[in-house]
Amino acid sequence: MVENARLSDAEEMLQQWLSSHPEDQEARFLLARVFAWQGKHAEALEQYERLLEKEPGNGDYLTGRAMLPVRARPVSPNGLPDLLSHPLGIP
Repeated sequence: MVENARLSDAEEMLQQWLSSHPEDQEARFLLARVFAWQGKHAEALEQYERLLEKEPGNGDYLTGRAMLPVRARPVSPNGLPDLLSHPLGIP
C-alpha cells in the first residue's frame, strides 16, 4: 500500500515536472518506468515511444519498451500485436 502511494506521488511529481520541462528525457524515462511498475502498461508504452522518437537507438529505452507485456502494444486489424510495423518491434 505504501509503495503504491509512493509510486502515485512519483507519477504526479514527474508529470508536473514534464509539463514545464517536456524535453527532459531522464524524467520521461523515469515516468515510463513508474507507469510500468504500477501496471499502467499503455501509458508506459506511450512514454517509451516518445523517448525513442528522440533517441531510437537508446538501449535502455528499447529494453524498457520490450519488457512491457505484449497486450500493451498496438494491435493490428486482425487482433494480433502489430509487431510487423517495425522490424523486431523497433521503430
